[in-house]
Amino acid sequence: MIRFGPGATARFAPEDNEHPEYTSIVKGSPTSEVSGPSVGGPYERVAALPARVADIIESTASGIRRRSLGPIELASRVIALLIAVTAMALTVTVLVAAGLVRLLDVYLFPGKVWASYVLTGGLFTLVGVLAHFKASSLSARSNISTDRHAS
Repeated sequence: MIRFGPGATARFAPEDNEHPEYTSIVKGSPTSEVSGPSVGGPYERVAALPARVADIIESTASGIRRRSLGPIELASRVIALLIAVTAMALTVTVLVAAGLVRLLDVYLFPGKVWASYVLTGGLFTLVGVLAHFKASSLSARSNISTDRHAS
C-alpha cells in the first residue's frame, strides 16, 4: 500500500472495476482510490508496481526489525526475570534466616541467642560448602570434556 498523508492509502484500479480485488474499498474510509483509464495488458502491472514495491520494502523492513530486535527483546526479558527472581530469592533467604534464628532462640535455646546464630551460621556455611564442591566438580567435568574435543 502507498500512503499519502496520515492514514490515507492510494490504490490503483481501473474505473470500470474489472478486478474483484478492488471492490472491497469501503466508501467513507480513510482510503482514497486513485483510478486511471481502463487499460489492459502490461499497463496494469506497471500501474500496480509502486504498490508492490512499497509492500516489498515494508515486509523487508519488518523482517529485518523482527530478526534484529527479537533476540534483544528476549534477552532483556530474561534479564528482567532473573533480576526479579534473584530479588525474591534473596528476600526469602533473609526472612527464613531471621525466622530460624527467632525460632531457635525461643524454643531450642531460650535466652542464648548466640547459640541460635552459631547453629544458623553453621547451616548456611554447610550449604555454601556443598554448593562450592558441586560447582567445582561440574567445572572439572566440563574442562575434561572440552580437553577431549580439543585433541
